[in-house]
Amino acid sequence: MVGTVVLPLAARGPKRSIYERTTKGMRIFLRTPRLRGLLALNLTIAAASAMVIVNTVVLVQSKFALPQSSTAMALMAFGGGSMVFALMLPKLLERLDDRKAMLAGGAVLVAGLILGTFVSSYPALILLWLVLGAATPWHRHRPDAFCGARPQPRIDLRCSPPSSPFHTPAG
Repeated sequence: MVGTVVLPLAARGPKRSIYERTTKGMRIFLRTPRLRGLLALNLTIAAASAMVIVNTVVLVQSKFALPQSSTAMALMAFGGGSMVFALMLPKLLERLDDRKAMLAGGAVLVAGLILGTFVSSYPALILLWLVLGAATPWHRHRPDAFCGARPQPRIDLRCSPPSSPFHTPAG
């Protein structure tokens, strides 16, 4: 039965060059002021994450002359900070404005990148990686908030009894 269905033909748009087709999304993105702000926040988190991923080995093993296990501990501090704060974030966002929280996270990341140039000890690096990790979930939770989208009602994910018409309570 499925094999006998005839699909309608899609209307073809005007013929465009490969350059125009491949850059259209980026041009739309850059023309929209709110999306440019979101792009700046995404570049901030990318720069901070790249700083941690690329420079952890160099800093720990070359600058501080520590073993590979110390490198793993430093990366664990970044990931641990991110996970702990991501778990705390929903409760915190009940009291904070989403857009302000996202901008605060971006500011912490920029400050952390600047402070990273002055790190001179392994414990300071661990603390900085923890802070950078904690700042990464701030603007990944709701990018639509930065774009001015209307807030959607929060979904309650707690378990509730089935609401099927076929379900009858035992009793």
